[in-house]
Order: sequence, then C-alpha cells, then structure tokens
Amino acid sequence: MSVSVLLIEDNEKNLAAKKGYLETFGCGPILGVRDPDAAIHAARSLPHFDLVIADIDLSESSKRREEHNKGGVAVARWLRETNYPAFVAGYSSFFEGDEISESERSTFDDMVDRSVGREEQEAKFEDWIERAKRSDRTSTLRALLFEAYEGASREKKDYHVPVVSLDTLVDYDAEQLAEFRDSGFKLSLMLPTVDDEIRKAIPVWIKRAKNSCYIEVVGQPYLFADGTDELQAREALKSLIAGYYDDLRGRDPEKEMGSYVKFLFRFLDSLY
Repeated sequence: MSVSVLLIEDNEKNLAAKKGYLETFGCGPILGVRDPDAAIHAARSLPHFDLVIADIDLSESSKRREEHNKGGVAVARWLRETNYPAFVAGYSSFFEGDEISESERSTFDDMVDRSVGREEQEAKFEDWIERAKRSDRTSTLRALLFEAYEGASREKKDYHVPVVSLDTLVDYDAEQLAEFRDSGFKLSLMLPTVDDEIRKAIPVWIKRAKNSCYIEVVGQPYLFADGTDELQAREALKSLIAGYYDDLRGRDPEKEMGSYVKFLFRFLDSLY
C-alpha cells in the first residue's frame, strides 16, 4: 500500500528534504505546503490523505521567540474537529517539553519535539508511515461502499437501499465488516436521519460535535457542508449538491460522469 501524505513545513529547504525522505519509503502522492490555510484547503479539496505530518511551528523560522506560532497545532485541531480520516503526526525543532501543552499534544496521534534528535525523528517518520497503513479505517469503509455499489442490481439501488450509519460501521472489527458485507445489504453507508429520497441516494461521512455538524458525500470530498446542527448542515449540503447538479446537468452523463455520479444525478432528476 502506497501512503499518500500531506506534509506541512514552512521552511522550503526542510520541506524538500522531508519530502525526499518520505519518497524513499515509497510514499505518494506527497503534497508539501507551507502554511495552515494551504494545508486546510488541500485537505478539503483533494482526495483524502492517509498521513498528515505537520511542523508545529509555522513562523518561517523567525529569530524572535514572540513571533513563533503553533500553526501545526491549529491544522491538527481542525483535522480532529472534522474527523478527518488520516493518521496525524507533528514535530518541532523549536518547541519542547511543557512549551507544548497536553491539550496541544492530544490533537496529534503522535508527535516529537525539539528534544528528539534527527535520527530519532527520521525513525518516527518511518513509524508514522507504518501506523498510517494500519489505521486507514475510513478507506476500508469507502472501498466497502463502492464494492457494494458495483455489486448491487439496479432495482436494489433504486428501491431497496438499507440504512446503516458510518458512525456505526467505524466501530466494527474486520470480522463484523465481513459479516455485514455478506449479509445481503448492498449499498451500505447512508445518512441515518434524513429524507427518504436523500437517504436512498447519498452516502455520507458525518461528524457531530456539541455545537456543530460536518457532512461530506463519501468519495466526493469537494461536496461538504457544515452547520450549527445536523439539520442546518444537511440543508446546506442539499443546496450545494443541487447547485453542483445544475452546473453539470447539461453535460452528457454517459460520456463525462462515472457510475456513482450518474446514479446520484439520476436521483436528482427525479427531484427537480
């Protein structure tokens, strides 16, 4: 398995060196960015990365201590809040010890600070690659979705789609997933509390928090929305999908769209 990596490092020379080091382990694609905004944009707009590695200090190596920031922590916190399906690691050659709080450390799956030497840091990179390979649960579930879709008859897709929440499936172990796949259910990852029509057509990845909700169409990471609660996020997603549909409705779906998108748009044709 090749691990895709989002690498966040403000120093251009260090970015190139770390990217080259990751390539020696067969990682790819590797996207290197130099600031938090670019990292979040990449995570939102591109296919999901298996591994995110962030420099904690993204202040372009300022010599003034007061100008140093913890932009890498901000990125990791955003990834946590949106339940981004990647192994998230951090490192720092500036901060160490209690300069990084327990709360800040907890936003990463693993991290190293300035007290760790170069060789130890490189060993950590190798360890993070292996851990990313083992922890990619969401990719397993996405593969299950598309396997189920390809194996479903047209009648099953149109009229008999079961409803199973991703929140439920993420807790299944490998044996339970195998049993689920063999149980006769075909199209399996569905938004559990939405209109029957939407529920039949649009599998989603959903993250609920106390005062927010994030929804993304599975396999289409550019179709996402959020809101203060699930109802608001759901309505925003429906509006976004409708707008996307309007933009592409005039094209020939047989020539320009994959089977999943054609299925989605066939459903939307019945609504509009």
